[in-house]
Amino acid sequence: MAQPRISIIIAAHNAAPWLERAICSVLDQDHGSCELIVVDAGSNDHTPALLRLYERRIDTWRRMPPVCAPRAVNLGLSCARGRVIGILPAFGLYLPGTLLRVQELFGREPRMRWLAGTCLVLGGGDRVIGRCKPRETVDLGSVLSRPALGLPGAATFFRRELLDWYGLFDTTLPRAWRLEHACRLVSHGEHATLHDGELAAARPIRRHGEAAIERHLQRIATARRYAPWIGDGAQRCELTERLGHQRRAAILALARHRGDVRGRRLLMHHLIQHPHWLSDPAIRTFLRGGTGADQTPQDLRAAS
Repeated sequence: MAQPRISIIIAAHNAAPWLERAICSVLDQDHGSCELIVVDAGSNDHTPALLRLYERRIDTWRRMPPVCAPRAVNLGLSCARGRVIGILPAFGLYLPGTLLRVQELFGREPRMRWLAGTCLVLGGGDRVIGRCKPRETVDLGSVLSRPALGLPGAATFFRRELLDWYGLFDTTLPRAWRLEHACRLVSHGEHATLHDGELAAARPIRRHGEAAIERHLQRIATARRYAPWIGDGAQRCELTERLGHQRRAAILALARHRGDVRGRRLLMHHLIQHPHWLSDPAIRTFLRGGTGADQTPQDLRAAS
């Protein structure tokens, strides 16, 4: 059976310390037909110089002004000619033999449109500190129950028609675009085929402060968008209530992080839409000038 061509897209922004290894992990693959597309999203480090070193081996290289990751990936998709799409983070890499294995799986299973494998988690010195295994995408409830533990992005591949049918990645959720895309596919009846093998490796990106809270808020926004699609009424009501508590706690954490003036302005904006939030003693304390301990997104999830 004919092997489908694979297009690999790498979107990079100031990722020079890791980008070369990501590129080489694609170029060194033993595969039959693959194209590599790299989009530089306005880097101001030596990423452009690094890409010029490999420009003869990279099929397509585009440079953009600073943009969010999903917008850069969407540009790469507009250039892709393969029937199977892989999106490799600049801080990730493919394990030897991955693309050949992916080609074989898609060639053998013509009805398979979405493949997810295991991604190794790398620590200092490229030491393996964990394994991120894909979870079943049986329904939206299973995906949204623990949105932080979704499908390993570096080890996920799609047939191009999925993106043609259901649209490109959502640029309004730059910190939750992979989760939103998975929810969109599941809401239309698509499900990932899980592969036991290890296909990729990636270094975890640690976000702190406002960036971490914003990511948590965007995951909540994604879950709120798709909660009405959950068929089980009890599960839908429970999730909706939990998301409301999480969102209120996250907005308060963001207000605390921004400080007195900007924080109160943010909180008042949300109180106009949700006046019942004033029943929360922590919000009343902050508005009166109290501070309280800052909360991390992990604390917010645990508390809710």
